[in-house]
Amino acid sequence: MTKLDFLNALERGLQQLPQEERERHLSYYSEMLDDMIEDGTDEEQAVATLGDAGALAGEILRETSLPVLVKSRVKPQKGWDTGSIVFMILCSPIWIPVSLVLLSLVLTVYICIWSVFIALFAVAAGILVSGAVLIAAPWFAAPAVALPDGLLMAGGGLIVIGLGILAVLGVLAVGKGLVRLTGLFARWIRSLFIKKEAAQ
Repeated sequence: MTKLDFLNALERGLQQLPQEERERHLSYYSEMLDDMIEDGTDEEQAVATLGDAGALAGEILRETSLPVLVKSRVKPQKGWDTGSIVFMILCSPIWIPVSLVLLSLVLTVYICIWSVFIALFAVAAGILVSGAVLIAAPWFAAPAVALPDGLLMAGGGLIVIGLGILAVLGVLAVGKGLVRLTGLFARWIRSLFIKKEAAQ
């Protein structure tokens, strides 16, 4: 495949994007190919290095910000004419509440996911604080607590702090998983606004 064929295929895959965004990506990959060719790489090898133009276009669309995708998905192909505007106004009692419900659902999912992390972090912090209290309590209540009992409490406090450190490490691992999960959820939401013919 030649550079021109590749860029044409990439442009077809990016038809959903606004013209300035499309031109920015095409210019970037055109310069990248020119640089590889100037460095002595054969044109077909340089194109092969970038991979399939359709797959690359799909990846670019998945990385595009959600507002740009929504705007490009909602905007009619030939622009807004009077009939489209009137239709949108007449249908606003339907599409505005539906949009608000969908937005609320997305926010609810995010809140639920991160509420789990906050709750687990609170439990881990509570375990650490409990261990610190067990260690410090015998020294503040020294006359009322016998030495063996105080040492036992301090030892128990050290064990609890060790468990708390393990809990914090577990919560951090869960946090990494939740970051990955919310990233996947965001990509799924973004994919709903990518036109199927553009992604192929």
